[in-house]
Amino acid sequence: NLDGISLMPIFRDPKAHLERRPPMVWVFTEYGGQVAVRWGDHKLVRRGLATKNPGEWELYDLAADRSESSDLAASHPERVQEGVDILLRNMDENLVFPVNLPPAR
Repeated sequence: NLDGISLMPIFRDPKAHLERRPPMVWVFTEYGGQVAVRWGDHKLVRRGLATKNPGEWELYDLAADRSESSDLAASHPERVQEGVDILLRNMDENLVFPVNLPPAR
């Protein structure tokens, strides 16, 4: 019941390939409230959820942009929606530290 993947295949055979990991989801009440999801090479982020003016969705292709300097959300709305769907499927309600996720714009 671990939430990771074994690196043992790589230790045994440096040419081995690891299985694709499941999406990773982060939900933070800190830093003004923010959420993120990573699936494959994509990362979707939304900041300022606990503020009066939540930020917009930001989408990054980590394979091409490791520094997350080029936001692709406006040009790839289908990827934004894909990430939001993954986030909603994997995000549990937390009554102690709630994070309200406004609808995608």
